[in-house]
Amino acid sequence: MGTGDMRNFIIAAGVIVTLAGCTTAGSGISPEVARAQKQQRQMMAECETRSFKRAMDKTRCMNNADQVALSVMGTDADLIRYRMAKRIEIAQRLDAGKISRATANSEITAVYSQVASEADRRRSQRMMAAAQFMAAQNQAAAMQSIANSQSRMANAMEDANDLNHPYRQTDPYEIIRRTNSM
Repeated sequence: MGTGDMRNFIIAAGVIVTLAGCTTAGSGISPEVARAQKQQRQMMAECETRSFKRAMDKTRCMNNADQVALSVMGTDADLIRYRMAKRIEIAQRLDAGKISRATANSEITAVYSQVASEADRRRSQRMMAAAQFMAAQNQAAAMQSIANSQSRMANAMEDANDLNHPYRQTDPYEIIRRTNSM
C-alpha cells in the first residue's frame, strides 16, 4: 500500500466515523452518549414512578429528562425537540379536557413510534452513505493500482528497448534500481 493509498484509507476512515458517528466496538455508541442516555432513562423512570396532578407536570419532568440527552444527539436532536413539543401539545389538550387519557396515550405512542422510525431511517442513510464512500475509495484505489502497474510495465519496456540500442552502454543494474524505486 503506497503513501497515497494509505492517505486515502485514512481519509475514508475519518469520513466513515464522521458519517456513522463516533462509536465504541462494544455498544455501538460513544461513552458520552451512553452516559447521557443512561441518565435520561433514569430520569424518565423517576417521572413514570411519580404521581402528578396534571399531565403538563409529567410532561415537564419527561422533557427535562430528554433535555439531558439533547446535547449528544447530533443531527437527530431535532427529533427529540419534536417529541418534546408534541408531548407538550398533547398534555395541554389533555389538561384542558379536549382529549381523553386513552387518546393522549395513543397519540404520544404514535409520536414515539414516528421518532424512532425516522431515527432508524437516518441511521440507515448514514451507514449507506459510508458504505458507498468506502466502495468509491476502493474503486479509486484499484484504478490507481492499475495505472501504477501500467506505468511500471511501460517503463520496463522502455528500459528494455534502451538496452538493445546499439549506441547506448547501460549499467545492467540501472533497470533494477529504477524498478525498485517505483
